[in-house]
Amino acid sequence: MKKKISFDFDGTLVDDFYGEHNEQKEEIQKICKDLISDGHEVYIVTKRFGEEYKNMGKGDEHVEVYELAEKLGIVKERVFFTNRHWKYEKLGKLGIDIHFENSEPEVEAIKTRIPNITVVYIENPYWRTSRWMD
Repeated sequence: MKKKISFDFDGTLVDDFYGEHNEQKEEIQKICKDLISDGHEVYIVTKRFGEEYKNMGKGDEHVEVYELAEKLGIVKERVFFTNRHWKYEKLGKLGIDIHFENSEPEVEAIKTRIPNITVVYIENPYWRTSRWMD
């Protein structure tokens, strides 16, 4: 059965926003590509500011996200920016089945508000062996 699967950007698909190295990023990017190859709908949902904020002093935070999305095979229409708001609302509206995340507060907020979503908390050392695709 095909699923809707989303990935956080900073600290999950790439290094942390403030520069902390993410040793798992290549592995997670490969999982992302594999899920797309398997026919799943794959999204990026990030707290970064979207392109509508580029002229408001927020810079080009969105550019790097779109570049990686294209490299991974995620169409621009499946990339969402929450503009520093919690992700659970967007995940719920999209009907996401599985979300990959590195932020514990985000994980807790998502689990509390969307009980039917599977959240893969990549900071948990056992995330690889969890049964997130069941």
